[in-house]
Amino acid sequence: MVIERKPLAERLYIALQPTRKKILVALWKSPAPMYIEQIAKKIGEDRKNVAFHLLTLQEHGFVEGEYGVIEPPAERSAAIGKAGKFFRLTDEGRKVCEMFEKLNII
Repeated sequence: MVIERKPLAERLYIALQPTRKKILVALWKSPAPMYIEQIAKKIGEDRKNVAFHLLTLQEHGFVEGEYGVIEPPAERSAAIGKAGKFFRLTDEGRKVCEMFEKLNII
């Protein structure tokens, strides 16, 4: 999929929505990709809300996801041993987080 690069103001508008910003920062600070339940727990948001915002971030090229198996040492949950989509930042997502840091808004 080819993502069209949008103007800076539009990219920031998408990324600065409060829940999306928390998701981006959580993924930026994480040493490994995270699945939805991990992200939701980390940022204190509902799983369905996180899923909605992850889709938006993915559509705009800030994150990408890949399916994998949820295994220990993940948090104990009913999801362990099941498949889950693990998300990580794209280069665009990292650039936005670096910009947040430079602007001192994280």
